[in-house]
Amino acid sequence: MVYEELTFEEHLRFMAKIKGVAKEHIDSEIEVMLDKTKCQGEREKLVKDLSGGNKRKLSLAMALIGGS
Repeated sequence: MVYEELTFEEHLRFMAKIKGVAKEHIDSEIEVMLDKTKCQGEREKLVKDLSGGNKRKLSLAMALIGGS
């Protein structure tokens, strides 16, 4: 589930917190997911402004963050 008014990075931060990632590891987890999905340039974009492919990458990153 994605929220149109949150950014790529805000979604990853939200999911990391839900999945219980330690506060001190959240930023590094986000960087790993941005690197793996090659979406470093999308981190500040609102979801409503992402292409369909980048929305799918966001969904993948949200599923994988925190080692799940």
